[in-house]
Amino acid sequence: MEDFFKKILYTGVGLVSLTAEKLQETVDQLVGDGKMSAEEGKKIVDEFLNSAEAKKDELENRMKQAADEVVSTLKIPTKKDYEELVKRIEALEAKLAAKPASKASKAKGGKTQSAE
Repeated sequence: MEDFFKKILYTGVGLVSLTAEKLQETVDQLVGDGKMSAEEGKKIVDEFLNSAEAKKDELENRMKQAADEVVSTLKIPTKKDYEELVKRIEALEAKLAAKPASKASKAKGGKTQSAE
C-alpha cells in the first residue's frame, strides 16, 4: 500500500517537474522578448518551486496519515508489529531449545525410574 502512495506522489512530482520546465521556458521567452526582466522571471520560477515543494510535503503528510488510517481500520499488522512478533517467536524458540533434555524425556515416557 505504501508503494501505491509513493507512486502517486512521484507521479505528482514528475508533473510538477514538467510544469516547472515549461514555466522556465515561457519565462525565458518573455525575458528574451523584453517583456520581463531576468530578475522577475527568476522570482516567478523560484516562487513556483517553493510553493510546489511546500505542497509536496503537505501531500506527503496527508497520504501518510491516510495510509495509517487504512492500516489501523483494517487491522493490518505494520512492519513494526511483524518485527515484534518475529522477536517474540525467536525468544520462545530459544527458551524451548534451552530446556533440559530430562524434561523432554519425561514428557515422552510419562514415568521416571524413581516412580516405578
